[in-house]
Parts: sequence; structure tokens; C-alpha cells
Amino acid sequence: MARRVLVAGGALAALALATAGLAALRTHEPFGAPSAPGPSEWVGVVHVHTVSSDGGGTLDDVAAAAREAELDFVVVTDHDVWAERRWQYREGALLIIGEEARVPGGHLLIIAGEDPRGRAAKWPQRAHADVARPDPAIAAGDALRVVAHPQGPARPWLIWDVRHFDGVEIWNWDTDWRDDSLWDWMRALPLLPFEPTAALAKLVDRPDSSLARWDALLREAPIAGICSVDAHARVALTENRFLPFPAYRHLFQLARQHVFLDRDPTGDPDHDGDLVVEALRRGRGYCGFDGIADARGLSVEVESGGEVAGLGQRVVWTDGATLRVALPAIGQPTTLTLFRDGVPVHETSEPTLEIELSGPGVYRIEAVVRPESLSRSLPWIIANPVFVDAPGV
Repeated sequence: MARRVLVAGGALAALALATAGLAALRTHEPFGAPSAPGPSEWVGVVHVHTVSSDGGGTLDDVAAAAREAELDFVVVTDHDVWAERRWQYREGALLIIGEEARVPGGHLLIIAGEDPRGRAAKWPQRAHADVARPDPAIAAGDALRVVAHPQGPARPWLIWDVRHFDGVEIWNWDTDWRDDSLWDWMRALPLLPFEPTAALAKLVDRPDSSLARWDALLREAPIAGICSVDAHARVALTENRFLPFPAYRHLFQLARQHVFLDRDPTGDPDHDGDLVVEALRRGRGYCGFDGIADARGLSVEVESGGEVAGLGQRVVWTDGATLRVALPAIGQPTTLTLFRDGVPVHETSEPTLEIELSGPGVYRIEAVVRPESLSRSLPWIIANPVFVDAPGV
């Protein structure tokens, strides 16, 4: 009798799994045809690890995955070491080499600046110790400094003095998946063998606490918001064996950093890398969950007194200001929300928005997708703000 119950239970479980898999295949993302990128828009990923630290692949593996994902750039940030000394194009993608440094406040992405092998003594290995006295090296040089996984369970960031960083990860894959429930994984697993990127997309949540922290920081300084794949392509099985999961290419298709370059790239890796780093530093772009729906082609601008400002830029409030937003066309229901100083002030289900602003402030937009086949909305776009300054500020 017990054996029959076990067999019947196993059969029911297998049937449920197969049914879920078929349902997932009918409703998988991404939605919509690829949109045309905007003027000088580049698409890439930030925060990637290789075998130079705790990643599972080489730079060649990263470059091959970037080619498959049709990326323009990849920012490689191994722990306390550069995977290579020079930025370079491989497989058509620009590899920008930086590091993820352990510093007193937590972990900090250092992009550009000095090779850590030439300044190792400046970085005492005392992460989370002596937090009252930040290491002066954090503020040195011309590097782009991005707070890594600020709300992460393992190494949350501790020093919130805006003088010591230029940007913050507003979403991090390695943080996001850790709070998913068994039910979340049950929804994703049936799809994993067939559409791995779509399976990962089902685990994406709005990073509420990180966005709240970012909004507070934006009231103090123009801190850039960056989404990060924190890709390792490595799950340890034994001391010498590992599973290459999630694969680089699947994360590279899932969450991408879109940037607007101020000048045309030339094909020189140093020149083009500088353009990307400066766009990241200035918040000239947005986070797009392209594994959910293609986000290329977003347009956001504010016009005031004949002057126009885009993402990461500033404009002075005169007698008024007009915000214009155009979302990429994806053929699925979307919700566009406008935030002023971290507070939602307008929401629309239309893909375009033209609205008279109520006064100076920090204005940013978010968009979610509500597929007709799913029971919940999925994050899609989180854009850096446009700063509308009061006269005389």
C-alpha cells in the first residue's frame, strides 16, 4: 500500500512538473522584437568574474558569451586583481578590465584607475574592520568607484559617505536570487532546460531596499545607478569540480546596462572604454532587463527654457519644465511610473508620456511589464534620473 502511494505521488509530481514546463514554454519571455538602439546607445554588462578570481571561465569564454548576447562591452571585475592589464576588443565586444576590491566599507568595483598589482599595499585587507576611518585610497585617482551588492547578505556596504563612491549597484543578480522562495524556483525550474534566460527572468524582483537607498543618496549627490550581473558561471560541487551555472551568456541576456556615449566610438579600446566608463559615471543610461523584454531605444528628456537634458544630465527650472518619455514597443502591457525625489508622482499604462513637471527635483522613471499570460508584473527598465535644478543652485 505504501509503495502504491509513493508511486502515485511520484507520478503526480512528474505530471505537475511536465504541466508546469509546458505552461512555461507557452508564456516564456522575452517579449517583442528587438528595438532599434538610440543614438550612440551601447549595451553591456557590469561585474563579471573569471578564473583570475572565483569565476568559472576565461576572458575568451566571457568574450564568446558577449558575442552570443550581442553585447558592445563587458566590465570584468575580478577580486583584487585585473584579469588583464589592457582593455581590449575580443569577439567584437570591448572588455573593460577593473576589479572588485575588498575595502573597509565592503566591496567596491574599481573601474579604470591603477592596476591593483601596482598598488597592493594601498588596500589593507581588513574588509568591514575599522569602518570609522575609510581607506584614503578609496578617494584616490580617477577610477570609477561603484558600491557592489550594497544590500547583499554576505557583504552589505557600511560606509554611506557619498565622497567615497561614484555609483551604486541598484540591482545585483547574486543578491536578488538569494531571497527567492521555493515557489519562485518551482515556477522557474521547469523552464530552465528549454529557455534558461527566461527561467532566470522569472526570479527577477524589484530591488525595493536598494532603490530606496539610491533615492536617498540622489538627494545628496548625483550617484549613478548600475545594474550588475555579478556573473561567476560557477557553482562549486567539490573542491576541484564545479557547475558552470548560471552560464555567462544567459546572465548577459538577462540584465544589461544601457549607456549613451557622448562621442562616437573609434575602435580604439582605450578611447572607447573611456567613453563607456564616463557614461557609467555620469548616469548616462539605464538598467534594462532585456531577458524579459528588449529595452533598447528608451528615450527620456526634460525641456526647460529651451534647454534639453537627458538621463544623467541637468537642466535649470525656468517658468516650467516638460518631461517626455517613449518606451520601446514590445507588444505587451506596460506600466510607466515617474518618481520625483524618490516618491511616485505619476503612473500610466501608455508607452509614451508627456507631462508638465511640478517643480525642481530629481526625476527618474521605472517601467514594468505585465504579460497577459502571467499573474504578476516583472521589472523591465530602471533609468537614471534627470536633474531639474532650482534657479541659482
